[in-house]
Amino acid sequence: MEKNDLHRFLQYTLTTDIYKADLKQHVPKNLVAEIEAIYFKAVRNDKSVIVKLLHLINKYPDVPPFKNFLSSYYAINGEKEKANEMNKELIKQFPDYLYAKLNKVNFYLAENEPEKVPGVLGVSMELCDLYPERKIFHHEEYLNFYETVGRYYCHIQELAKAKVILENLYKVTDILNIDREFEKLEDLISDLEFENRDLDIVGKASERVKPTLPQITEAPAFHYPQINWLYQYSINEIPPENIQELLSLEKEFLRRDLEAVVYDAIKRYSYFNDQGLDINEIDFCLHALYLLKEIQAEESLPVVLELLRQPETLLDFYLLDSLTDNVWQVLYKLGINQLNKLADFLKEPLNHTFARTEISVALKQILLHHPERREKIISLYKDVIDFFITNKTNGTIVDTFVISLIINDITEFNGKELLPQIKQLYDEDWVDESLAGSLHEVMVQLDELPEDESDETYKRCIQNYFELASEFAFVTNDNERDGFEDEDELYDDWEEMDEDDTEYFYSGSKPFVRTEPKVGRNEPCPCGSGKKYKNCHGMD
Repeated sequence: MEKNDLHRFLQYTLTTDIYKADLKQHVPKNLVAEIEAIYFKAVRNDKSVIVKLLHLINKYPDVPPFKNFLSSYYAINGEKEKANEMNKELIKQFPDYLYAKLNKVNFYLAENEPEKVPGVLGVSMELCDLYPERKIFHHEEYLNFYETVGRYYCHIQELAKAKVILENLYKVTDILNIDREFEKLEDLISDLEFENRDLDIVGKASERVKPTLPQITEAPAFHYPQINWLYQYSINEIPPENIQELLSLEKEFLRRDLEAVVYDAIKRYSYFNDQGLDINEIDFCLHALYLLKEIQAEESLPVVLELLRQPETLLDFYLLDSLTDNVWQVLYKLGINQLNKLADFLKEPLNHTFARTEISVALKQILLHHPERREKIISLYKDVIDFFITNKTNGTIVDTFVISLIINDITEFNGKELLPQIKQLYDEDWVDESLAGSLHEVMVQLDELPEDESDETYKRCIQNYFELASEFAFVTNDNERDGFEDEDELYDDWEEMDEDDTEYFYSGSKPFVRTEPKVGRNEPCPCGSGKKYKNCHGMD
């Protein structure tokens, strides 16, 4: 260690002596021991620290660390509002105080709002650019700043940048000969590496790893108390008369309540996940989706799309096989007059693979049911594929699995107008031929029908709520839901419905009864290919 205690690292001069750092204001030396003692009490969650800090804040209003420690104490104890308010006071009084800025960034990251971080730390994410007038920084300033920047990069999926940050942090601790671990940043990097572990092998785009909305524990308030039935009954146990009563309610207020249920699934995901609930106790989200479809709540499409933006863990938690079995029907009914919004979802970064593929299924089915929409949907697919090619280096968008299934959808509605775009995808080597077939096979299939004529074989029926519920109840082979000892029991309630009851359902058809056992999405495909069903015949 140099005698003057100054160390060079990259463009920085660092010191372990706080009084050698060129801060605008230094803490009085007679308070250093007090500050250190208070700091350790705060991080150790010592409740007596609150009274002590309030006293010190009142006695030394111009010493920022005391307010910083109190804000940190509140944050550690989950009192986010108090922590945020204290930090706002800190920023107002000391706008250039680094730790107030870092606290603000931590709040944004906790609320899944990383887009706001550059407004606090600067676009370059460099400490010297944030304080261009300074020449010497205390080592804790450097370490805390860049650890926070590293976590920001993890939140926006910039794994390479985060790893460089972590490497530099440990280089500095080695140069300064200090003992410091960066466990939170290391954990975030490990999580990202795990999520991205197969990218180079299968061309899978990286996906969102945390919910898009802040996590809460408080249940929402509903206009109609009957909405609570959705939380009390599983999808296959709710009495038909309850569904009938729900559908008889005034549509606008019912729609708002159902949207609140979907948002509740996102906002209270951590809460429900921690409860260890039985799989049948979390069907409220599916109830809401199917009921929104039933009342044809087109205004609710943005809410459903927000649900589909969630990470795979959340979607699997609430939807299981319904994501790839039936959610396309919800998108069909709500998006039939909002095709651009559906197509735009395919272009969004970080969305889950199967959420994106179901958007394409919905677009395909709309075209098959409404041939007059063909020109519009063809143009949307062309725009999506062109977007993929333009953004070929973006690992959060380009996904060979999604692209391969989109090609399947295009061939099924005979989209030969899109053959030039399909050829480009093959040229980019973005197509998994085990899923979509070779380019020659695709061209042969597209040549089987005249242009503008679709194969009706691939048109699927739109089911009402009871049909969807019955199909969902039969998911017994996935080892994820309990089976029924008596299949007849499953349909007793549905079969007892009067013919007049069908007025509540827009499709008006009789309850669907599956005649063959359903193959679980993760089970081997019955065709004998050796692949999982979801990656083989389960694609249809």
